[in-house]
Amino acid sequence: MTDWLKNNRTIAGWWLALIAGSAIVFALSRSTAFAQLGIGLLSASLALLAAMGIFEVIWQLAAKSTGASEDGAGGKSQPRGR
Repeated sequence: MTDWLKNNRTIAGWWLALIAGSAIVFALSRSTAFAQLGIGLLSASLALLAAMGIFEVIWQLAAKSTGASEDGAGGKSQPRGR
């Protein structure tokens, strides 16, 4: 998981920005007519982060169990024809 985080640092930064932005909207919209919008944005961004995290863990476990490599070679070390 650490290698994935190193390779996808910008994606993790965008996730952090999305959650921070929705937390700001949530904090600013409390006790206003837009309170439900703030709650919805925050809960949706957190739920999407959790779902993507669970999916990524399952995907990585499935890739390790099938022996698939990250370069897409499917575990083959020799090119065809040699």
